[in-house]
Amino acid sequence: MADAATALSNGTLDLALVGGVDISLDTLKDARSKQVADILAKRLSIGLNVGFQNITPEKAAEITRVSPTPYNGEPAFYYAGTVYVVGNNVNINTVLHEFSHPVINGIRMKNRKLFDNLYNALINTVEGEQIKENVLKNYPELASNEDMLKSEILTYGLQMNAVNKLTDRIQSEGFESVINKILAAIKELIRGIFGNKKGISSIDTDTTLDELGRMLLDDEIDLQEYDITEDDLIQYGKFVTERANEVARSINAESLEKIINEWYASNKAILERARNFKTDKAIKEMLQKSIFGEKEGSTN
Repeated sequence: MADAATALSNGTLDLALVGGVDISLDTLKDARSKQVADILAKRLSIGLNVGFQNITPEKAAEITRVSPTPYNGEPAFYYAGTVYVVGNNVNINTVLHEFSHPVINGIRMKNRKLFDNLYNALINTVEGEQIKENVLKNYPELASNEDMLKSEILTYGLQMNAVNKLTDRIQSEGFESVINKILAAIKELIRGIFGNKKGISSIDTDTTLDELGRMLLDDEIDLQEYDITEDDLIQYGKFVTERANEVARSINAESLEKIINEWYASNKAILERARNFKTDKAIKEMLQKSIFGEKEGSTN
């Protein structure tokens, strides 16, 4: 208990020392982001009338082993008529441009003329020329697959824009104009699938999955229920530590052992109820991932 008190006094908290259950704030947030990515991709696949799978990185590498663009760590991609989400590679820092492969292919499927126009406009910029040269250098097989080549170049365009914003690198006016047009097309695709939700107009290349979830899924999952902060966890740890110290000072060893056993049984019962929670599938998945961890190789 002294170790926990020291951690609290230093402003840090290892919940493995307090309360018997290790609850990580990042794990909770990552679980929420995985849930958002899963629902977004499912809705996208329904809107595009294509398949959907949630897979592991190993499975992604196996599926794309003969593709001109093998899996390279993306949190989501589109391949052979299916939208894939790689749940293990989705976290609170995942942003739109990393999730853009299935979205760009959605534009191609919904509006081929717009897709071609965006591609032609992009490669007519200085940045677009560089992107095309680099893509063909790294993936020469794409030269014979026009659709995949165009999709890859448009996706890299969004990624370059995100990096340029992060590093304050100046972009040509033509490139910025094309990126704005690509983003406008993405917003239109999203409105067609999710409806005209508040906030869609503010979507950018660095919009996070958490922000997208709050914009698009407010009627499906209550993300605010899981807005737990580091301070909340620290306050919880302080409460547990203080109660434990009070108990230790006021009772003998035999009584303390009895209370600890009852506390263990109570916590175990709560965890079992969480494990077997059936009322709300979305909340059940959140509990499973944040408390018990995500099973390797699980798919939906």
